[in-house]
Amino acid sequence: MDSPPRIRISRLSKTFRRTGGSTVTPVDNVDLEVGAEEMVVLLGPSGCGKTTLLRCVAGLERPDAGEIEIDGQLVFSAARNICLPPDQRRLSMIFQSFALWPHMTVYDNVAYPLESRGTPRSEIAPRVNDTLALVGIASLVAQYPAQISGGQQQRVALARALVGNTSVVLFDEPLSSVDAKVREQLRVELKRMQQKIRFSGLYVTHDQTEAMELGDRVAVLESGRIAALGDPRSIYEHPPSEYVANFVGAANIWQGRVVRREAGDVLVETGFGDFLAEVGTVAELATGSSVKVMVRPEKFRLSNEISAEGPNLQRVRIETCLFAGPYTEVLVSRGASTARVWVQDGKASERPGEGIDMMLRVESDKIRILPDANP
Repeated sequence: MDSPPRIRISRLSKTFRRTGGSTVTPVDNVDLEVGAEEMVVLLGPSGCGKTTLLRCVAGLERPDAGEIEIDGQLVFSAARNICLPPDQRRLSMIFQSFALWPHMTVYDNVAYPLESRGTPRSEIAPRVNDTLALVGIASLVAQYPAQISGGQQQRVALARALVGNTSVVLFDEPLSSVDAKVREQLRVELKRMQQKIRFSGLYVTHDQTEAMELGDRVAVLESGRIAALGDPRSIYEHPPSEYVANFVGAANIWQGRVVRREAGDVLVETGFGDFLAEVGTVAELATGSSVKVMVRPEKFRLSNEISAEGPNLQRVRIETCLFAGPYTEVLVSRGASTARVWVQDGKASERPGEGIDMMLRVESDKIRILPDANP
């Protein structure tokens, strides 16, 4: 039998009134669950509602409607007028800066939540030491935050979140204030800790790489609603809309018109050429209907062998090549339309050169047909 969810959010809404009388609804009738030992990432641009949703779960904002349960306990219900304060909810929270006390040692930072709750002193030391050992920094008890690395500070923040025996941790963009290289290292550290300790987490970020690497599931938010929810690979490979496709990774997207539909395939005419693709999740695709065609840059293949054009095969001009380490990003053009192509290193004779013509190919199962939001 599946374990009950650690967090259950039901029909949750939150509206703010702006100066002048207008209103904004950053959380709009949201339903979401976080399972046992699961990390769910809230992903989206600024203003989409992800931080407000997290703050509602933490008890830092009071929603207008809906319910929130944490480990089976109802902590908020608009209908029953229940709203437990943050310190009575069975969770911990890690902020952008880790919020460690600079004048306290690692030990004192981790002990602080227990001391503030009046935990007997005889219980504090063993719990702090056990938790520091759990996250692998038992040797740092006497150090101050400024004396340890960013990864070690993250472990201190996690130890402080876990020392109260909570199994639910909220993360409010905890890596946004560090540089790219440190952020990459900290993502690995955090993923290892979550796999080792098996806590449940709700994690807010605007960084799609962070979301893909850390999330067991990703919820992409748009204007207060969940636009997509699923495991990272499914969200990336099968985005349900142009908004999700653009936000989760790089995407080539063209306006298209359905030319014909045969069985499970559809032929779509675009300004970049014709594409024959699997229908996928777009059910209504009548001939002549307006759709969007999406292809990820790494799904294309370039070839020097010039041949006749056809569906999924276009003759293109190489405009620009940008070396990006693991791949070279190539900007190609066909008439007035362009596409981004990511090429892995290969034979020197096969590498694209600026100003030449090449053939661009993509397999039909790598093409995604998306609904046109404004047909």
